[in-house]
Amino acid sequence: MRKLIAPIAVLVSILALAPAVFAKEPGRATISGAGLAGPIELGFRGDGDPEAERFFTLLDQSGLWATYKPADPPKGDLGPRYVVTVTWGDPSRTIGENRFYIYPYATPQPVTYTPEQAASPNSPGAIPGWYVTSSAFSTLLADLGFPKTAPAVADVPANAGRPLGGLDGPPWGWILGIGALGTMVLLGAFAARRRSRILV
Repeated sequence: MRKLIAPIAVLVSILALAPAVFAKEPGRATISGAGLAGPIELGFRGDGDPEAERFFTLLDQSGLWATYKPADPPKGDLGPRYVVTVTWGDPSRTIGENRFYIYPYATPQPVTYTPEQAASPNSPGAIPGWYVTSSAFSTLLADLGFPKTAPAVADVPANAGRPLGGLDGPPWGWILGIGALGTMVLLGAFAARRRSRILV
């Protein structure tokens, strides 16, 4: 049991430290979707940057780094989807990227969805799943230029709650890992059964 607890503790520590580590790096977020005058861009160029507060407020209130996110989407009408791409590092040196989706007109509260992403550093601290935001998040989006009401555009694909292509592709790491674990269990059981026959 102790051998199992140690790796889990290390993993939890990594996930907890990832946001803090990347918060020291320059970053920029681009939001795109229906009804916007153009892509919304927020940036963080280092300590003392006046845009830093809105940049990190967006990431924090969207639940990007939240540790609990249900896999199933919330019930109700989600409305149009907006894509947020976060790139870490300066323009000449990209060290990581996150992507998540905002549903600002979902009822009763806006929700976000973070799909399965590539392993660190491409998705620092991002845990996949759905996240219900707050009214403060709605206020932030309004200040950023989101329309007050949902645009009359059908922008919610059938696979809105599933991983998409590119960085959001199938979680092959998990699939291969589970397959390897299953193989090890079967081999272990076979070896134990063979030893028991020899002893008999």
